[in-house]
Amino acid sequence: HFRANATNLLSTEFLDLAKQHLNPHGVLFFNTTDSRRVQRTACLAFRYGARFTNHMVVSQAPIAFNYERWRSVLQNYSIDGEPLFNASKAEETSKLKELMDNYGPESSSIEHCPTLLQQTAGKAAVTDDNMGTEWRYYFALE
Repeated sequence: HFRANATNLLSTEFLDLAKQHLNPHGVLFFNTTDSRRVQRTACLAFRYGARFTNHMVVSQAPIAFNYERWRSVLQNYSIDGEPLFNASKAEETSKLKELMDNYGPESSSIEHCPTLLQQTAGKAAVTDDNMGTEWRYYFALE
């Protein structure tokens, strides 16, 4: 968010353009590099969304976070025919559990927009006119 020209991809105006190109239940997923202003901007631009670690997942339609499906996909995922998580190995089963604990419904890795908007009250949205965070970061204003 503090890179030159980043505002071109993080502003309200850009998100409005992206929204016009999404399918009715389409999702936009993008990196905010932990900028709370960028995260707030995303929540203001879309009806539904959440911060997932340092990314935003946003949509005009409700987003179903299906953790059981995610666990199932991970449990059955394979690379070159080899399972990513071997259920017969305790350390791999433990790693899958850790992954789900760190990114599951009770973790702090996911923050839904209503909470995020409350937490960022008073922060200005990123717009093409205010240069977003490009200059504010450099001058330690953000």
